[in-house]
Amino acid sequence: MSLILKIQEFIVDSNRNINDILRLCKILANNLKNVDFNKWINSELNGFSSKENLPEYRIIPCLLQGDFVGYFGRQINNAPIPLMCLPESLREDFRYVYFTNSVAEINNLAENNNSGSIHLGIPPDFNILIGNNVYQDMQCISSRRIVSTSALIAVIDKIKTIILDFILAIQNEKIVVDDVSNQNNLEKVNELVHQHFYGTIQNLSINSSNFSQLTTVNVSTNDIESLILYLKNNGIEESDLFELENAIKQDGIPQSKDKFGIKVSEWMGKIITNGAKGAYNIGVNVVANIIANSLSQYYGFK
Repeated sequence: MSLILKIQEFIVDSNRNINDILRLCKILANNLKNVDFNKWINSELNGFSSKENLPEYRIIPCLLQGDFVGYFGRQINNAPIPLMCLPESLREDFRYVYFTNSVAEINNLAENNNSGSIHLGIPPDFNILIGNNVYQDMQCISSRRIVSTSALIAVIDKIKTIILDFILAIQNEKIVVDDVSNQNNLEKVNELVHQHFYGTIQNLSINSSNFSQLTTVNVSTNDIESLILYLKNNGIEESDLFELENAIKQDGIPQSKDKFGIKVSEWMGKIITNGAKGAYNIGVNVVANIIANSLSQYYGFK
């Protein structure tokens, strides 16, 4: 069996490890005499040196979440931290996770997790920065970034697809893998390498598509009916919406701008936790952003 066909077979075989596919690609890169192809393979196998040259498929939207304590032993766990509560200069850094890890590490994170999401710790200094700027009379004591495991699986699938597309392009161009001494073939291989492996560097607008549906929030300030309708249309259950109405009534008008009340905060934490467990038909990141954006619009924070 030729090397090209063997790589194709490994890609379509779900039992084959991504590292095995990449190692076969190293042989292919050597046969093609292409340094840039080999460099990409090594970066996937060993990890990327920095986030500056990171492919866009490794830049994954995340949910920022924290635990908060307040007076009289009150505590809210797993509560979303809206990006608007962060200094503007930090928001982009916490909107995404830049996975420079080796592909084996990413694969292990995805395979060895049954909860549907992974939690990435944040240094304690961040908790001090957040302080009581999120929820009324509540202090942040711990925080984390949350990424859906399905997003990590998508990274592995994307790598396989890119390789497969490149292999098919090689075949379509009728390039003989074991003989690329011809200058035209060398140039064509180099063109295909850059087209398939270097045409996906940090295009954040692609990743941002996950949040595009959140740019228009059809909720009016202090209009509970528009808030409930918006959340219902976005997959939140009626029983949860009933609890939200009660939480809003109990909290009353927020005493501080950009800070949610205690009952609403508790409700948000519960919904995010349920979302992480797959209670809704949308991802936990989307759930968190829908809730944070719609409530911010309702309270007039935006």
